[in-house]
Amino acid sequence: KNRDADDDNILQDRVREATNYVISNDTDIEATNANSVQKFLQEGVQIGNMNDVNTDVEGYVLWQWAANGTGTLNEEGSVDSTVSANTDAGFSVVKYGDCGGTAQTIGHGLGKAPAMIMVKATSGGSAGSRNWRVYHHKLPSDYVMYLDLTDAEASEAASFGTIGTSTFGVDGGSGTSASGESHIAYCWAEIPGYSKF
Repeated sequence: KNRDADDDNILQDRVREATNYVISNDTDIEATNANSVQKFLQEGVQIGNMNDVNTDVEGYVLWQWAANGTGTLNEEGSVDSTVSANTDAGFSVVKYGDCGGTAQTIGHGLGKAPAMIMVKATSGGSAGSRNWRVYHHKLPSDYVMYLDLTDAEASEAASFGTIGTSTFGVDGGSGTSASGESHIAYCWAEIPGYSKF
């Protein structure tokens, strides 16, 4: 994130491959820019000269979570997913496709229930108009927050279903399981002595 200008917040991950990104402060679909994050390295990233990630004389901040490579097929849910998970750190990146606009379950690879999940529709249908949905275990049942908005928590019964040790549920709502759309999810589980949500 550019700390000296009002550029977008760029999120990139190895599951969707370098140069592909989504914007956490907007509803835009996934985009590609060869000058964003170009390569994921052992201890950082290689970046190009895209304004949102690299501009002369401007300062940036970068947050990184190590998952487990480019991901593997996860068939634990009713909809297959590609999952890159680090169970020691309690973090996973989950890419999943069309849920048909119905309640489904998605494998997350953490081995324990996530405490927080952020989901964005990345392509297809009306993905470009979908807000980020955030599940948090301390929110009231059937409530979400919208990462790209300044709104308070909101009642939305059709976003997330049951959150379990191997899968998380999506309830057929447009933000997490609309027909014909693909999604990216970032999941965090609490690890005693390491993280708390």
